[in-house]
Amino acid sequence: MSTSPFSLSKLIRTRKSPDTALKTMMPYCLATTTLVVATHTLAAAYPWATMLIVALGTIAVLLLMLAHAITFGKGLDRLRFGGVIINAFTYTLLTCGNLVHFTVDAVFGTWDRSILLATWGGPAVAVPVLWGLGLLIHMFAVIGSRGFEETSVLGVRKVVS
Repeated sequence: MSTSPFSLSKLIRTRKSPDTALKTMMPYCLATTTLVVATHTLAAAYPWATMLIVALGTIAVLLLMLAHAITFGKGLDRLRFGGVIINAFTYTLLTCGNLVHFTVDAVFGTWDRSILLATWGGPAVAVPVLWGLGLLIHMFAVIGSRGFEETSVLGVRKVVS
């Protein structure tokens, strides 16, 4: 029998707990960061397929975010600002990754300016703007609801009145 605090059966059994949501945040952040770094490394190695690779990497990160939200969403809802922290982290990671790649391409003259703007217009402009608006709405909603109503973090229960 495994005594690991991250056993899959225990995670699934306690997935609605804010304690479990808190414990899964760092592994989620590490997994998505690894995925974004691998995506941009592959895109740099195969510049002719940059947009395809970045699009597939972004979709993979969004699917990972969706899976995490579906699996641990109830616990994240009960963890103060839990859902918005995951949303803000993922937004920052994807936006920063795309903008760093765009900037490196621009500085080193990898592409002609018109091609650079045409290919990076979506990842460098549309994603930050559209997701940023969604993140702002999410943050206003969370702040308006005080971030949580009932929480239990690492065994300490607190009910907000």
